[in-house]
Amino acid sequence: MSYINKLNSGKSVEEYIKETDKKESTTESSQGVVTTETENDTVKLSDEISNKLDELSSQLKNISDIDSTNATSAFSRIQDLKSNISTYTSQIAYLDEQISLKESQIQEITEKLEKVQKEYDEIEEELKEKQKKLEETNSKIEKINKQIEKQKKIVDNADGNSSEDEIKAACSKLSSYYSQLSSLYSEKANLEDAISSLSRDLENKSNTISQYESQISTLENNLSAITTKKSNIETEKAAAEEELNNSMLSLVSEDEWKLVEENNIDLTEKLDNGEPRYIFAQGKQDNQYHIYDMSANSSLARMYCPSGGYDIIASGNGNISGFTKKDDGTGSTVFYMDDCDTFCEFNACYSTCSPLSFDINGDGVKTSSNIINYDIDGDGILDKINDSADAVLVFDKDGNGISGEDGSECFGNNTDLDGDGIKDGFKDGFEALKELAKQNNLINGTNDNTLDIKDIEFLEENFGLKLKLNGYGSEAVSLKDVGITEINLGTTDETTLIDDFDGQGNQLMKQEGATFTINGETKEYADIWHKKILTDVEKAAEIFSGDSLSFSMNSYLINNNFITTKATSSTNNEEGLEEIKEIKKTAKEKLKEIQKNKK
Repeated sequence: MSYINKLNSGKSVEEYIKETDKKESTTESSQGVVTTETENDTVKLSDEISNKLDELSSQLKNISDIDSTNATSAFSRIQDLKSNISTYTSQIAYLDEQISLKESQIQEITEKLEKVQKEYDEIEEELKEKQKKLEETNSKIEKINKQIEKQKKIVDNADGNSSEDEIKAACSKLSSYYSQLSSLYSEKANLEDAISSLSRDLENKSNTISQYESQISTLENNLSAITTKKSNIETEKAAAEEELNNSMLSLVSEDEWKLVEENNIDLTEKLDNGEPRYIFAQGKQDNQYHIYDMSANSSLARMYCPSGGYDIIASGNGNISGFTKKDDGTGSTVFYMDDCDTFCEFNACYSTCSPLSFDINGDGVKTSSNIINYDIDGDGILDKINDSADAVLVFDKDGNGISGEDGSECFGNNTDLDGDGIKDGFKDGFEALKELAKQNNLINGTNDNTLDIKDIEFLEENFGLKLKLNGYGSEAVSLKDVGITEINLGTTDETTLIDDFDGQGNQLMKQEGATFTINGETKEYADIWHKKILTDVEKAAEIFSGDSLSFSMNSYLINNNFITTKATSSTNNEEGLEEIKEIKKTAKEKLKEIQKNKK
């Protein structure tokens, strides 16, 4: 079974070597030299590692040509969809306002209509009463007119034979009837005037009712149209959200989704601080999105091939060591799932490691082109970084008499003031230094924001406050001996970050008012944010991100000290190729030497 098949079957290089040691038969080589099968296997093993490293060299050579079109296109589509969804949401909100407005207007006019309708009904009822009285009055007038005609006939037909009393009685009745008739005609006139007025009022009310009904009809039609439009937009929004969700899912490979399913991962899980545990972020080398576990030792480690180690993909300035949220719109877009399985996002940048550096020479805080090994983040593992070309402010957290042993004894985001072995969580070195001063009542942050010579002497005596003048590996010296008599702490919490300020990928953070006085001169100090420089094998791991074979191989070579690498400060691919060739050569020699010793 070949080395590659051995790895694929879950066996390590070491297991394979043990198996080859058991073989004792010999064979004739093509050159006529007798060798053991173990030696053949050793050469075979070296060749296969060599071949893999040759592939790696090819990858390194072509790394600038990596095709990230698919991820870029997908991400662009995702941003378009999110923009569309945002527009849909705004439109729906606007239409909801319009719907509320129309409903309110309909309600208002309906109330007016009901009031006018009630008035109309009352007038109509009164009109009916007046018309009924008018009919009664007309009926009375008609009866009286008949009586008048009757009495008039009596008077008109009177002759010499008629009774005088009968004529007088008829005249009296006529007089009474005419008086009643006059009153009835007056009443009739009043009733007719009232009826006329009521009829006009009724007509006006009827017109008003028609207007209100027309307005309500128009508003209801508008409301129906708006509701239909809203429904259509909601449908479009739902389709866009579904497409967005599918696009988000497609950013990550099927293999990674399979890992999520196999491990029963709940992507909505939260950390103790309420932040999402699992996030979707873009890898630096492959430009593809991956699922990262934020709880894995505070690093972004993809769950991949546990036997071969985590698949760490560097991005931003240095290795991934956690995200810092950015509220100013800068940084990269990071996605996570909320409790409703909906993709949300925030902007963030990958954290780097920051120590305060003092510009002793007055020519600006700088870094050196020299690459050194220094535990800049205080996690117990040496990191490769550009050395400081200025004075680094350090202290002695554990009281062992040595200041600035690692990044936890510098002033930055890895500072451990109380020496409990846990980072205090400062956002930068300015904040860490201010906190040390506040804890010891040396400043109050209002009218006293300065460390004078007595304050500095106190911190030197009690906390080992010193300066490393010649880089991180130099011996720390007293600030007083250097001539520093005053340190002015920043007058604001706001900072300005300059990316790649030294042309080596590091960042510089400044804060207004952050100055110090040395030999009577005022100069500035700033926060350097160091990137971590990857070793050649770590670069190889990046190139083969997601390849379990290469991770197993590289992990084994590193852990067993098969390969000793030097840091790469140049980004030139040709120089990188030469280093890969050296790795290949070293790997062959080391493996042959081990086989020889085991014989």
